[in-house]
Amino acid sequence: MLYLTPIDKKIQDELKARMKGFDRATPAAGESQSEVKYSIADLNSRTPWIKMTSAIPNDGNFISIGDNNSSGYKNVYAPIGNPKPIAGIKNITVEYSGGLKALRNATISWTCWSFEDLDKYTPYFFSVGKTV
Repeated sequence: MLYLTPIDKKIQDELKARMKGFDRATPAAGESQSEVKYSIADLNSRTPWIKMTSAIPNDGNFISIGDNNSSGYKNVYAPIGNPKPIAGIKNITVEYSGGLKALRNATISWTCWSFEDLDKYTPYFFSVGKTV
């Protein structure tokens, strides 16, 4: 059900501060440039990232592509003694389709460096009807 409640004051203030950051006009009379919370460089210098996680728990933990239980995302390579890189996502493309653009199709390209990793990820990501 839709409840028409006003947007929280903190959220309104944050949105207005971001709009001022994108504004190309000079500050109004009595307002200095230092009162603008975000600059255009701050708002445009974000780095996108992605994490693909299976919705099926494995012994209470969720499996992620590129996840390494012993080192997390801190290291690109598997633990010492195993010189292969961990599996990871290379590219993602997401687009809307259908008559009313109600369907969302995603194509994810990723690299897996060993058959052991492929066997590990198959039941969680490569089975029909699995939620990711």
